[in-house]
Amino acid sequence: MTGDGWKTEDLQPRVVAGPPSYERTTDKPVRYVAVANDAGVLGYLWAADEDGAAGYEPRTAAGGDAFNAGVWWYQKLREQKALDVLPSAAIAALAALPDGPRTGHVVPGSEGEAISLATLRELATADRP
Repeated sequence: MTGDGWKTEDLQPRVVAGPPSYERTTDKPVRYVAVANDAGVLGYLWAADEDGAAGYEPRTAAGGDAFNAGVWWYQKLREQKALDVLPSAAIAALAALPDGPRTGHVVPGSEGEAISLATLRELATADRP
């Protein structure tokens, strides 16, 4: 923008800084674990080391609790990224965290692999865990 253009031109927002985070998408296979609380499976933590990607996929059938828990899980993933931990190692570290009544815990023995993030998202939108 030049001159008085800043008064009349559309703003062009750009992210210039923020906390370190893993990539949120991948086209590679993903390793995942289930996250649950007393009510059942809330969602899935996933990782794809090749793309430096990791995230949390809420389970639609778990409703608002699943989405609310995701805020906490993403914060924990950002903490792991700040330590420069590989995505799969971050998931392993999060599996050791204690149970939270609202955030849940990683279900022991729930490890799996999906051929893609899209496939895991289909699982998360299914009626059953």
